[in-house]
Amino acid sequence: MIMAMEEANWLQDRVKMMAFFWRNLQTHPLRSSCEPLAQKTLLVYQAEQCKHWHIAIKLMNNLYSLEHINEVLLECMRNQVYWDFHDRKDNEGDYQVRNSR
Repeated sequence: MIMAMEEANWLQDRVKMMAFFWRNLQTHPLRSSCEPLAQKTLLVYQAEQCKHWHIAIKLMNNLYSLEHINEVLLECMRNQVYWDFHDRKDNEGDYQVRNSR
């Protein structure tokens, strides 16, 4: 990915920022957790932050950095992933109860 960014003539500071972003995700304590939702949280965080950063790049001249993990935002994502998972499980259980009647 880094090579593709360089081939696309990304500014070096942006390439470096993304490299640090991915390194920090790979070394985050949630990454080594055996809880599947913890790792999914990092995936959702990565996707959302990259999406928002790319939207911001079109709207602002002074971009924010993704280099550091925003732990407050990550905790919000973790809660969202947790509740989405449990809502889906509850809905599956409701579906099975309705169909077994």
